[in-house]
Amino acid sequence: MKNGIYNVHPMESPRYHLARANVRFRDIRVQVEQHANSGAFSLITETDPGNGKRTTVLRRTKRTPLVVGATVNDAFEELRKALDQACYAVAKAAGKSGKKCAFPFGETEQELAGRLTGISREIPKEIFAAILGFQPRLDGDKLLWAVNAVANHSKHRVTIAFPTPISSATISQIVLNGSGSILGPWNEDRGELMIAEVDADSEVSIGEMQFGVSLRFGDIEGLEGLEVEPVFLHAEAKVAQILDAIEEKAEELALFPS
Repeated sequence: MKNGIYNVHPMESPRYHLARANVRFRDIRVQVEQHANSGAFSLITETDPGNGKRTTVLRRTKRTPLVVGATVNDAFEELRKALDQACYAVAKAAGKSGKKCAFPFGETEQELAGRLTGISREIPKEIFAAILGFQPRLDGDKLLWAVNAVANHSKHRVTIAFPTPISSATISQIVLNGSGSILGPWNEDRGELMIAEVDADSEVSIGEMQFGVSLRFGDIEGLEGLEVEPVFLHAEAKVAQILDAIEEKAEELALFPS
């Protein structure tokens, strides 16, 4: 049908999915806050029966809910849909079948360039060249490349919640009388942060502690340990720029109405 309510602009669907990505990302913020407020981390003191040494740690007591990882996947998948549908729109406008027009991602420059004769071969070469300028590859713009990597990753392993860094500014006071140590690094193998470790004949007083929860990527090549939010915001901004570039080039080629 050529006219009526079905006669929409080719970029309407890509921009819809870009907007949906932002909606899904706002869901992530709510879910992380709920997880943080559910007792996800607890202050625990343990005594070594052998030497009497007492250790107080902030320990992860609940795993990051699957729904959080699933929503992260959803948000990044909406970004990928926006890119794929923009490429589909230009391929169809160029008279192609729309079956070989996936947005090109790759780990290396060589792999990315090879998409022009492979899964992205129906994208007009002028538009393909414009896309390459954004370097959507692991050894280029890694955070843009993350759109595809996260969307394809297992929801079970995509995210891990961490406490925000603990410092003297977030603990009202720590008073140590005797020998021991305070504020060690986060130990992911144990899922805990050492707050204080004192000998049997020592005393420690820990004041009120305040901390937030940050969401980081789990076992994803190139992204492990990075905070999810800045990666998403970078990728979202780049996708918006790419959609603009595709539309501008399509208008220059008279594929889209100007």
